[in-house]
Amino acid sequence: MPPLKKVVLMISSVVAVLLLLAVESGATLSASFALGPTINNVGGIDINYPKAIATDAVRGKLYISDAKNNRVLRYDDYTTLTPSSSPTMVWGQPNFSSGNAPNISSPSNLKHPIGLCIDDNGDLWVADSGFNRVVKYASPADEKPSAYGSIADVVLGGTGIMDTPFGLSCAQGSLWVADQLSSR
Repeated sequence: MPPLKKVVLMISSVVAVLLLLAVESGATLSASFALGPTINNVGGIDINYPKAIATDAVRGKLYISDAKNNRVLRYDDYTTLTPSSSPTMVWGQPNFSSGNAPNISSPSNLKHPIGLCIDDNGDLWVADSGFNRVVKYASPADEKPSAYGSIADVVLGGTGIMDTPFGLSCAQGSLWVADQLSSR
């Protein structure tokens, strides 16, 4: 029998992130458990409308954009996650129990984060669609677990420059942005 490997699948319409076991030969997948199974819960460790996931394979971290809670969550060592695993860091909110949508953008908050990617340096890029920008958090995997993460090191775009950035890709030193409502 081929070895099993862990695959992460994000399903936004179901408000959960399923961790699956997959047989490398391509057999049918079945969920081993879900993170964030509480539906439409604001704040706390539950996930509300996950839109993207990113993994840092070098450091073993899993990042989830929790769009309706206006934050990004980090889970340590994605190879050992269980249904009771809790995130260890949060960006975009002052703590794990907040989920409020801010009215004014700042380097410390997020509003409806949708896309995520990890670049070659281990930096986290977030498509912050509610504020029409893309933000970068330098080496977030190296930050010690705390109530909340650091402020953004780089802010790109903004109203009038981007309009609802949606998807991100980090590849070979480049950042690619799908700017949805600007049709580019």
